[in-house]
Amino acid sequence: MTRRLVVLLALYGLLAVVYSVFVPPWEAPDETAHYLVIEHLARQGEMPPFERSYEAVQPPGYYWLAAGIFQLIESIDSELTRRVRPPLTPESEYTRYGWTAQNYRFLWGMQTLRWFNAALGGLTLIFIFQGVGRLLDAAEGGPPPLAVVALVGLTPQFLHNATSVSNDALANAAGALLFCLLVESALRPLNSLILSLATLAAIMSPFLIKLTILPMSAALLLVQTWRAWRGPRRRLVATVAISLAVLAAGLAFAAPASARFLTRTLWWRLTYMRPDIFEGWSLGQILSYYAAGYWGQIGWKHAALPRWLWAALWTGAWVGALFSLRLLFAGWQRRRFWAWLVFAAALLTALGVAVQVLGAWWRLSWSLPIIAWAVLLLAWVRMRVQDPARRLALPTAAWRAVWLAAALAFIVVTRNAFTTPQFQARFLFPALGPIATIIVIGWSAFLPRRAQAHMTPAIVAVFLALNLFFLSNTVIPLFYQPFLDG
Repeated sequence: MTRRLVVLLALYGLLAVVYSVFVPPWEAPDETAHYLVIEHLARQGEMPPFERSYEAVQPPGYYWLAAGIFQLIESIDSELTRRVRPPLTPESEYTRYGWTAQNYRFLWGMQTLRWFNAALGGLTLIFIFQGVGRLLDAAEGGPPPLAVVALVGLTPQFLHNATSVSNDALANAAGALLFCLLVESALRPLNSLILSLATLAAIMSPFLIKLTILPMSAALLLVQTWRAWRGPRRRLVATVAISLAVLAAGLAFAAPASARFLTRTLWWRLTYMRPDIFEGWSLGQILSYYAAGYWGQIGWKHAALPRWLWAALWTGAWVGALFSLRLLFAGWQRRRFWAWLVFAAALLTALGVAVQVLGAWWRLSWSLPIIAWAVLLLAWVRMRVQDPARRLALPTAAWRAVWLAAALAFIVVTRNAFTTPQFQARFLFPALGPIATIIVIGWSAFLPRRAQAHMTPAIVAVFLALNLFFLSNTVIPLFYQPFLDG
């Protein structure tokens, strides 16, 4: 690892510890339910029944690892793993657990599991660094991989999720590993051993760790299939068959209830459409929840970054995505690229206006198309001065694979919204590697050459300030802080 990467990982680690102790126990998504699974598995040697924890139907991979840590802590002192959870405060905009100076105690077992997950978050950043590094090693120009790592590792929501007791941290690390393998597979044919291991990881990760890894798995398998179509197909077919057989036998033996549930869940998420889609939250509310939940949101839905701030962050991401899209179609003339882009934007705008008449559920803020068209105008003006396609050359197959993975992640999360009302942007996080790479490479293509050298320090400074603002403006005022009391 480079010295700068070590420094960045140290900064991430410092912020991770801050989040792990500043966010009181059980405030992260489903943290109590995940802890109950770990506790039962550690003490009973098997996954608990659904009646004990609704997370018991999750793939068992993370819980096997966490249960080992739980057993080690409990062997030192059983009091360290005892659950303490106060009742919820009265239902309000900022409902939370009612920690006070009188009932608070430091939960070493829960906090140690949070720190274990923070280490998995660091592993996620290392894998992303390797994947982006391989992509840019084969490119002419481009930003340093550290810029992508800084964007991911210093995003408040990533830090919060990486320091929560759940299977998200291992899912994010597995997704980042698949991102590495995706880039490597697209750049050159893999040798037999690496190909077999990559295919095995792609097939088994969603079913052993978490189904949110599916977009990354699908992208890697599609790239492997494309490679096999141009080379020895038997090797890939044999590897897939063996992987599926090992997966089925392993899950059926080690966690039969999880195996049955995962099979049903996958089919249900592919085929089911909930009948109450257009009831409850409006489309605007759902999009706002996703938008805030990607950058910074803790506990209940209102404990998030201010709207103006996450809107500004998404506007910046939209700028990066547009310039990266130009690099995806680098072989097109600039006039042709803009003709198709404006046509698509106009079609989406017209469709958005048309659906407003269908009912209140469809109505969106007019600021959304205004901002989108303003960014389009900015990109058009900037590309007339500096066309990214003439400045940055990326390996075509690998760059297409990165876009494929990011697109599949958004498609799967959108499809999930039609199946269940769990509108959570953290489902995108196993694909943070390709998503952040697209944004950062787009920023690099947008900036003047002299400014590129300062891009990584600028990202670090901006997102460090963002974390300090989030902690001081949201976390500390809304949640109990025992070490700041009295």
